[in-house]
Amino acid sequence: MLIWCRATGGVVLRVLAVLTCAILVAGCTADRPSLTPAHSGTAASTTPATKSPTASPRPVTSPWPAVGQAPVADTVADLYLSFQVWGDFGGSFEMLMVFADGRVVDQAGDGRHGRYMSRRLNQTGMDFIRAQIARVGLFDKSQTRKVVQPPNCCGGGKLVSIVSGGKTIEVADATLPPGSYAPSAAWDRFDELAKSLAQPESWIPSAGWSDKARSLFRSGTFCLMLERDYQDEPTTLAAAELTWPAGVRPFASFGEPNTSTGADNRLGTVPAAAAYQLAASIADRATAASVSPDGFYDTPLSDGGSLLSPWIADPDGGYPVTVDLWPASPGLIACSVSH
Repeated sequence: MLIWCRATGGVVLRVLAVLTCAILVAGCTADRPSLTPAHSGTAASTTPATKSPTASPRPVTSPWPAVGQAPVADTVADLYLSFQVWGDFGGSFEMLMVFADGRVVDQAGDGRHGRYMSRRLNQTGMDFIRAQIARVGLFDKSQTRKVVQPPNCCGGGKLVSIVSGGKTIEVADATLPPGSYAPSAAWDRFDELAKSLAQPESWIPSAGWSDKARSLFRSGTFCLMLERDYQDEPTTLAAAELTWPAGVRPFASFGEPNTSTGADNRLGTVPAAAAYQLAASIADRATAASVSPDGFYDTPLSDGGSLLSPWIADPDGGYPVTVDLWPASPGLIACSVSH
């Protein structure tokens, strides 16, 4: 299991990842669907050969949405709570974050990468959250629910992190069949808490909110994944024609390896302004090449959307790449790639 973490920690999550995979005969997988509308890649063990860009025009059914300038990013206070989930496929992502100033940020599940939305609690709402955490009775230390009867399957799981006084407490359990755990009222309350955190607006009393409704959360950082193509697909764009953020070229040295999605894929973060510039250059060149935005750029970045590029020829050698850009989480896991 590979996740891109912006902060240190995650001991409980890593223990659970090992646990849920170890109980399988064949183990858990970290496979995920291809990010492209019509292509998929299979890792190659040999050194790829350099490819030259080849035009592959397709009829443009609608114009690429304007990218524009990056808006002013929203600021956040210190993180208080992070609610994370994961599944059989591996990886983890944050469904909900609560910050010390009352800001609540969650991920709307639409599109390839969900948009981050925000709503603010008042003191009554923050007191309610803290009381519910204390009621569970498990947040005095980091812990994982112990399995008493190992199942013959692998499930998902959930984790709640509480950050206070420079210390992070992580409490987690896996979603396993009945009989896998010893009965526990405290862990039953933890499961109830997790269900509530997944639907905060129906759980927190209306008197606890200072904002009437959610609004778009604008991240100051974007995730950038470079995914290699291992097929003999023609490339539409050339890397030299695009506006790359500092440190992205050469591709092989950017960010960190993301081996869960391919042998030499790369994952990292870039400032929002640089992400917008790269997205604008991709949109301009794709329009010039008569590439439809369908499946690549459906929702503008300014509306919380993400952008996936057509295939890009790599002048440094190797198979072409696609660029995947999406807003980074302001919580503990900046860039999740497995959901």
